[in-house]
Amino acid sequence: MTELENTVEKQEWVRPLNGMVVVLPLAERREETVDEGGLAMDLRKSEGGVYIPDNVDQEAIEGLVVAVGAGASEVPTEAFVDALVEQFHPLLRGDGWETKSWLREQIREIAANLKRPMDVKIGDKVLVDLVHATTVVLDGVSFNIVPEDAILGVLQ
Repeated sequence: MTELENTVEKQEWVRPLNGMVVVLPLAERREETVDEGGLAMDLRKSEGGVYIPDNVDQEAIEGLVVAVGAGASEVPTEAFVDALVEQFHPLLRGDGWETKSWLREQIREIAANLKRPMDVKIGDKVLVDLVHATTVVLDGVSFNIVPEDAILGVLQ
C-alpha cells in the first residue's frame, strides 16, 4: 500500500459537514522542456500530466478527495413554495388562508430535511479552485477543505 493510500485510509479525524469536501493536494513535478520556438522554459507537470507554465498564477490545484459531507441543504425559493401551494391546495379540505399557511409550513419543513446528493466521492481526482479553499494541517498532513461548488471538475 502506498503512502498516499495509507493517508486516505487513515483519514478519520475530519468529517466534513453538509456540502464540504476534504481534498488532499497532489504534488506537482517540475520539468524543463523546449517549446516550438526553440526557447527553453520551465513547466510544471501535474500528476494528471497537464503542463502548466510558471507564468500562470496558480489558482487551482489537482487533489484527491478523502472525505465528503452529507450534501448541502436544499432551500426552496418562495416562488417554488408558492407554485407547490397553488398546485396542491385544491387537493386539501378547506379553502381558507389557514390551509395555505399550513401547507406552506409543511413544504418548508420537508425541504429543510432534504440534502442535495454530492457529485464527488472518496477517491476521485479533482481540480480545486484555491480561492475557496481552507488549508488545514492535521497530523503533519496538509488538506484543503472546500465547498463542493469549488471543485471545478473530476479528472478522468
